Amino acid sequence: TTSTLPADILAFLQEVDRFDAVSQDLLPELNQVNDQWEEREISSDEATAGFAAVRNGAQELANQVAATTVPDPYAPAWPDTIVASQQLVTTADAVIEGFEAPDDGTLRREAVAQYQVDTVAFQDQLDTVRALTP
Repeated sequence: TTSTLPADILAFLQEVDRFDAVSQDLLPELNQVNDQWEEREISSDEATAGFAAVRNGAQELANQVAATTVPDPYAPAWPDTIVASQQLVTTADAVIEGFEAPDDGTLRREAVAQYQVDTVAFQDQLDTVRALTP
């Protein structure tokens, strides 16, 4: 199937799809580390490394979103997309802070739950961007 969309828009939409896939991959990774920690299947060091890997992945995603060249029809929605991607980093940081907190795990669990909410919000924002396709 050939498309009548300009090459820059097609390339941009491929990037949007890739960003979506990356965010979809980070969520189960975070949940797996959290679940393994809850079941004490991994050490504290392994949990720290796992949570840090997700946080680093979220940061890389946010950096790539912020550095994206955005074709005209999408420009108005892109600042919200950048904010949504940065929220993933903020929440991943909260997971790590919660993990390190001297509480019963509540702060970490709340941050893990919030990460899921933020992932859905990011993916919804990507759908908003896609909807601007002429």
